[in-house]
Amino acid sequence: MLRTLLTPIALKGLWPVQLPLPLQVIIVMVAGDFFEYWLHRLSHKVPVLWRVHAIHHMPTRLNLLKAARHHFLYFLLRGLIVWTPMLLLGVPPQLVMWQIVGIGITGNISHANIDFRIPQFMQRILVTPEYHRVHHSADVREGNSNFAVLLPVWDVLFGTHIDPLHTHVVATGIEGDPIPHRFFSELLMPFNWKRREQRA
Repeated sequence: MLRTLLTPIALKGLWPVQLPLPLQVIIVMVAGDFFEYWLHRLSHKVPVLWRVHAIHHMPTRLNLLKAARHHFLYFLLRGLIVWTPMLLLGVPPQLVMWQIVGIGITGNISHANIDFRIPQFMQRILVTPEYHRVHHSADVREGNSNFAVLLPVWDVLFGTHIDPLHTHVVATGIEGDPIPHRFFSELLMPFNWKRREQRA
């Protein structure tokens, strides 16, 4: 449906359809991560977007089950800021699906509460649990870093990188968390955030 609507305005001939499929998948992952980085960063910088994203930062202990803990509006934002631009660039929908699968896998891994040794060079190539744990720090400075979902290079390029090898995260979550920990209240949170903050 979305693809049909966007086809008339998509940038024709921009996507390298002549390349081998594996190479196209790699390009999709890199391009998708670029858009994911900016969605994630804007979700921390723009107050109205933070109200939607904050629910993801509520957990004080990370694990696989909490990787997909997002407000439903965040998935709409992802469609608008990540997938729509990719379709406009001429990316075939089946390749966009590869990006969706990719962030599903890496998202689960990066939120895993695991303790095993990862080669140090991997912390600079891929987002690891240690890398992403810094982003979930309750310390605001640390929490406003390491926005990349797959490739730390975006944080390095745009000045939001904190090296997990030289950082000790004391606690995760939101300092002074104003979000009620009840299902329906969480769903309504983006719409009554200011009232909750004033009460807090």
